[in-house]
Amino acid sequence: MEDKDRRKLQTNRLSILENLDVLEILDYLYQEKVLSDDDYERIKVKETKHDRCRFLLDMLPSKGPRAFGCFVKALEKDYSFLADQLKK
Repeated sequence: MEDKDRRKLQTNRLSILENLDVLEILDYLYQEKVLSDDDYERIKVKETKHDRCRFLLDMLPSKGPRAFGCFVKALEKDYSFLADQLKK
């Protein structure tokens, strides 16, 4: 992931944590191979919505050059306001 994309995730972290239910986008990230089987399971078992989101946000920067774009695309349907924030 590029530094500019890491900064966007950091800058928008609180907004993402407050609004995103990661379970709604998890299958898309898995389908697009941003997340491995192990990543998928490790996120799903987190007890709270915030813990799942925090874990994903901490993991995404290490998931390669496609991770940010796939994350934004996953947000576009139900979380377009978050996708728009990240596109700025």
